[in-house]
Amino acid sequence: MSSSRFFIIRPESVADGKVTIEGSEAHHLRRVVRAKIGQGISLLDGCGTIYSVIIKEMDEQVIHMDIVEEEIVEREATVDLALALFKPSRMEMAVEKCAELGIRKIIPFMAERSTQKGDGETFRNKRERLVRKVESASKQSGQPWFPEVSGLLNMQELISTFSGYSSIFLADIGDKAHDIPAGSSLQEPCLGIVGPEGGLTAKEVELLCASGADPVRLGSKRLRSETAAICLGYNLISR
Repeated sequence: MSSSRFFIIRPESVADGKVTIEGSEAHHLRRVVRAKIGQGISLLDGCGTIYSVIIKEMDEQVIHMDIVEEEIVEREATVDLALALFKPSRMEMAVEKCAELGIRKIIPFMAERSTQKGDGETFRNKRERLVRKVESASKQSGQPWFPEVSGLLNMQELISTFSGYSSIFLADIGDKAHDIPAGSSLQEPCLGIVGPEGGLTAKEVELLCASGADPVRLGSKRLRSETAAICLGYNLISR
């Protein structure tokens, strides 16, 4: 029987009813978990499949396993979140929780008041760290679908993605903001947008709303960006 702990594999490591694990996950299984031949474990491929496997062979670099059971899990919701860059530690927290919730895609974007600065090239290492946070959170929570973390977009690039969504919601505390509509009114795929720590500028809010974003409130209080991301993500997925 497989344990309740999950480990990560790449889809390409599965072939002919067998799985091969290499690298850091193999090291973790062998040296930290101290897995044994004949032990059952559970694997996530990040694309909706959970494998129950039995360890058959182990060496210093590679672990070979036989698949006992394969469960394909349908994605529960097609909800993406666009997050304006904010403090790295808080950004990482938001990304972790979004992974646990089942967000499909996380889209970092640059806003005028973003505390992190840079371009797509300088963001590359930060993106790799966010991807690792996604994998770690998904592994701990048993989330079979790992969110994609996109490259960094500017405001116009973000707006250019709007045509791919049926519903777009902007977390806002302005007078025009309203409650998120009930489930019957929420069409997927949908996009939620959260501004930086200092908030989006009035010009940015106006531009996003003119491009199709619907301003919604998440309560009567001003929330930190990471809290707003988690609240908006949960509200959209639970609809």
